Amino acid sequence: MNEDRSSASYERIAKYVAGLIRSGVLQSGDRLPSLRQVSHRNRVSLATTIQAYRWLEERDLIFARPGSGFFVTAGRDGSIMQDMSEAGMHAAEPLPDDAAFELWLPPRPAADLLPEHRLSRLIGAMVRRHPSVITQLTDPAGDHDLRRQIARRFMSLGHDCHAGGIVITSGGLEAMTLALRAVAEPGDAIAVESPCSASTLGVLRSLGLVPVEVDATTKDGIRLDRLYETLATRDIRACLFATNCSDPLGYVMSEASKRELMSILAEHAVPLVENDILGDLGYETRPFPAAAFATSDNTLVCSSFTYTLGPGLRLGWLVPGKYLGRVMDLKAASSVAPPPLIQQAVANYLQGSGFERHLRALRRALQARGGELAQAVRTCFPPATRLHPPAGGSALWIELPPGADACSLRERAPGTGLDWVPGCRFTTTRKLCRFMRLPATEVWGQTMHARIEALAKQVAQMT
Repeated sequence: MNEDRSSASYERIAKYVAGLIRSGVLQSGDRLPSLRQVSHRNRVSLATTIQAYRWLEERDLIFARPGSGFFVTAGRDGSIMQDMSEAGMHAAEPLPDDAAFELWLPPRPAADLLPEHRLSRLIGAMVRRHPSVITQLTDPAGDHDLRRQIARRFMSLGHDCHAGGIVITSGGLEAMTLALRAVAEPGDAIAVESPCSASTLGVLRSLGLVPVEVDATTKDGIRLDRLYETLATRDIRACLFATNCSDPLGYVMSEASKRELMSILAEHAVPLVENDILGDLGYETRPFPAAAFATSDNTLVCSSFTYTLGPGLRLGWLVPGKYLGRVMDLKAASSVAPPPLIQQAVANYLQGSGFERHLRALRRALQARGGELAQAVRTCFPPATRLHPPAGGSALWIELPPGADACSLRERAPGTGLDWVPGCRFTTTRKLCRFMRLPATEVWGQTMHARIEALAKQVAQMT
């Protein structure tokens, strides 16, 4: 009996790691957790973990480097566990947070673009006038004044909601997590745009949900014909889409496309979890969320102040519609609302016209910095490089010349000081290895130009 349990344990560990390799979470050259770490985490003997790693070595999925540990290898023939089901792989529990997790998030606007001083003055004044705010509790759904201000803004965007229908969260990722948990169970298939935010794929993996990719383009956004085919042929539990300023493409879908999207989802009775976290960064104007065109109450909108006011605030929100009760139950069991002091300070800031003026300035600055970055890429990168201009956001998506591989470059190159991300991080396959996302948030100058030149030189050496 003990032998059977040991066998089941090592197979479970081995298949889990193999699934991470196949899905792209672990890639060629990545270091695996040590034998002792895996043994401790899975509560198995060291011998069982050694057996699991040996099983992976025999299939050429990993290799040992004396004195350094175990690392991922691509495999001799590229075939990785063809007998394993996709659902089983994606439903596995995630490894500990990647040390570079922050890099996979959408690039955050530089500090000089955020209203740090204004918010710090508001927070200081609030503490001086009402010191008890430090110790007071707030409604589980969040500060009422903040929810009222968010509702006011959303109503101006065509989304009919009220303060009681909004839940304040600790950032946009928590909003997304609560929304997904409200509509899906581990093992369910979730349709996502492709390429898709790496942080979104991380959330899906952490919840044991299976991403089903639907092609998207920088010009039109989500390919609605592909979505229709997917819904007709796959059992899709929900859609998780960014229709505004998506990461990494930066597209903004037209209102006609958003209306058609909501019609398709209503026809198939599939809920939409809308990732609107970057929605305020549209260059031309603040676009409507797709939920504004919904014909039924089957949408959950996630957003955040991370990219407009600052990541340190840890403020996001969720408009869950008919799933409000389920979301509140989940939130009560897992977290509490962010500090009342922060919520009330942001609510105060939103009351006047300062926030809208700040957004207009932020959009202009991001568009200008993106334009400067694009010009540098045109000048420095090999001639066959293609740019895909965004309609909003804080990044530039570029396609490298034939023969270049951004994923391999990331593994081999020592770095240039520029936090670029290879395209393979935005999909569950390696089909986007010729693409990379460049951050377009910093002030342009000699330092940034030198970094672009260094990266361009590395790319040229591959072609």
